[in-house]
Amino acid sequence: MKIIAICGSSRTDSSNHKLIEAPAILEKDELKISLSLTIKLVKLLVFFVFFLSCNNAIKVKTEITPKVTPKMPKRNWEFAQNIPLNLILDSLHISKKSIRIEIDKSEHILSIFNENKLLKKYPIVLGNNLLNDKLCEGDRCTPEGTFHILNKYKHPKWSRFLWLNYPTNESRKKHAMAIKNKHIPENARIGGEVGIHGVPKNCDWYIDSNINWTLGCISMKNKDVNELYPFISDKTEIKIVK
Repeated sequence: MKIIAICGSSRTDSSNHKLIEAPAILEKDELKISLSLTIKLVKLLVFFVFFLSCNNAIKVKTEITPKVTPKMPKRNWEFAQNIPLNLILDSLHISKKSIRIEIDKSEHILSIFNENKLLKKYPIVLGNNLLNDKLCEGDRCTPEGTFHILNKYKHPKWSRFLWLNYPTNESRKKHAMAIKNKHIPENARIGGEVGIHGVPKNCDWYIDSNINWTLGCISMKNKDVNELYPFISDKTEIKIVK
């Protein structure tokens, strides 16, 4: 007697009682398993590609806009150039009467000192004959030496004007010596009205571009000369060096 499974998945042979699997059903099951594995592999591959793409996107974004840890400001006031002068003086309990100015012609820098302590620096430009000492009117040189303020006032073109007491006695000696040595004409005048002032309106770029445009004065950005203006008096020492 032979018994055949209704579902066709197996059959029993009475002679040897062995279980025989139906080939058609086996192929169908194998196809289902294979398809299932294929789907899982595809899903895994898609997930892997997605993960890799995200990782690369994050990497590219990081390279384009790297995260920068902000640096703490240095405590040395020499580097605190964006801090207003009044806050520097107040924080250090320094009187405006105790500050002095040093102008370095070679470096194009005006520095504020309290005794020997540097407080702040400002960029400047000068006359276009910038490295020679002023000997006479019209030589377009900025005078060297130690000066004070004769007067200060608002200027219609250059914002503020701090008028130096040039010529000093030392300046007159240099002028006389230059005439004697025939470095300048005998009738050359010594000149005057040298000061610290701003720039024409919207011309701060003169300073940024290092254009020495004056006849011998010291020129600053308007915001800088305005900041400096209240702290300067006739007692303020102003030293100009090469």
